[in-house]
Amino acid sequence: MKKLPNSQYPAILRTDFTNERVWRNIKKSALGDDLDEGDDFAPYFIDDPAFDGLTKEQLLEGVPKDYANSFIFVVDGTTVAEKHHPVLVVKLKRQPGLEFRAVPSAIETVLANLFLANCDFEDFVRSASKSGVYRAP
Repeated sequence: MKKLPNSQYPAILRTDFTNERVWRNIKKSALGDDLDEGDDFAPYFIDDPAFDGLTKEQLLEGVPKDYANSFIFVVDGTTVAEKHHPVLVVKLKRQPGLEFRAVPSAIETVLANLFLANCDFEDFVRSASKSGVYRAP
């Protein structure tokens, strides 16, 4: 597996390349109304076909020990296929593999609160619906 690029800001990793429109819409939702790609506090988008088809298990095996962030967003096959395009959010450190999904409109909320440590990862897991999807209030 190709090494994940390290960034001080949380990453949104694309592992499914079947629908460009869904990817663009997720990027737009993640940036919200106030950010542009590359701005401070904007997520780092990893749009590299080398990661096409990457599974959560492969991701966890390949996370560098010095990786800066404790979580990552993954736009996978489920994200693309499901109606509301829920993005996979995976914890990378301390309980690696713990996960929930977030609808694109909730990405900005999840990202900001986890990055600034206003909430714990587990808070979002508990706040997710029975199907495991978090929708911002």
